[in-house]
Amino acid sequence: MTDRELLDKRIEACGYRYDYIAEQLGITRETLRRKRIGKSEFTASEIRILSSLLHIDSSEEMRQIFLN
Repeated sequence: MTDRELLDKRIEACGYRYDYIAEQLGITRETLRRKRIGKSEFTASEIRILSSLLHIDSSEEMRQIFLN
């Protein structure tokens, strides 16, 4: 399950809007919301894109955010 608080802090720190993140992932803003709140899971390819966008370099931080 995704740690929404950590993910949201990282998105905010990078200065992105949720619309932009959703567009980069090729999903709707609503689908992104559902993934953020844990109603569905991010795919491996979405995690790779998010990690790149949000400058998540360590596998430990990636696990904390996406595999909590």
